[in-house]
Amino acid sequence: MLYCAKNSNYDTYLDVTEKFLDSFNSVKETIYFDDEPLLKSQSIELMDSTPFYNTFTKVPLFKSIDVNNPSRLEIYHLKLSDKTYDYAQASKFINFAITNYINSRIKINEVKENKEFEALVSKSFLKFLKLNKRDSFPNIMLYAFLESVLNAPKILSSYEITKAPKEHETFSSGIHLLPKKVLKVGNNKLIFGSSNIDNDFITSIEKVFDQIVKIEKNKDEEINFIDENIFRYCFSTEDAKYLSSLLLPNYGGVKPDMSFGIFIAFKYTIENKGSLSNEDYQNELTKQLQETIKFKLPTIQNKIDSLGLKDYSFFIYLLPLEDVDSDTEKIYEYLGGD
Repeated sequence: MLYCAKNSNYDTYLDVTEKFLDSFNSVKETIYFDDEPLLKSQSIELMDSTPFYNTFTKVPLFKSIDVNNPSRLEIYHLKLSDKTYDYAQASKFINFAITNYINSRIKINEVKENKEFEALVSKSFLKFLKLNKRDSFPNIMLYAFLESVLNAPKILSSYEITKAPKEHETFSSGIHLLPKKVLKVGNNKLIFGSSNIDNDFITSIEKVFDQIVKIEKNKDEEINFIDENIFRYCFSTEDAKYLSSLLLPNYGGVKPDMSFGIFIAFKYTIENKGSLSNEDYQNELTKQLQETIKFKLPTIQNKIDSLGLKDYSFFIYLLPLEDVDSDTEKIYEYLGGD
């Protein structure tokens, strides 16, 4: 999209001549006039996405869920080393993400200013290893996918929710902000997370939607959980003002739309793996995962329809593993956990 911004030094918009417009004929885009007030902080810093794309491979899909608002359904697999998932790289990525997942942005900025970042990294790593793997793995994956793929900055991770001051209750596995400019439609969205790992895909679907139902029934409390106290707890003064201006009506913001972020890891294997070359295996993996999601998509759609959730946006990320429990153990072994 191309924008013509209002010049703050003038009371009117700058002249846009026909000759100027004609210069964009080859672009074939709509020109929009953007009169939103500019704040010094226009976005919240995201986790560097390079390590994510060094760890995961996206599988192209040709169908998605049918709901009334912008949504995404995407599947990734771990990078392959020959015909085996690269568990060492997955562990390296989690190690990279831990500090940002465990800590608020204001905490990270404070220790950087005091040159104590390495100490915070060590403390965060030890805290993470004490968490239950069946909870910590899907929750940190949910955080990583929402930040790295969707560009939706974390407000609170699942870990931070347990430590944050609480005037309201939340059932979420993490809360993220999706600014309306990312999707270029609708309102700003608060994404409430739900995550699960299980060898059985249906079991995971049941569990994540059970959690989503709890969140949806608790809607007012969930949205009100994010208030100025949370912003002051998690963000710099500048970022807190920016978020308040977006999300809090008392500060000039508009009440955000509720939406849902989902991460599911499930078991998937190719039976004739041993008879395939490395290249053929990689091609077969992509092909079979595409077919599998085509087969499983109605299960997700039926859940959304039967629960009356079509008016919400869903951002769904799926990760196949050869075996959920053993693969998670391998990743944590590289990480240093028993």
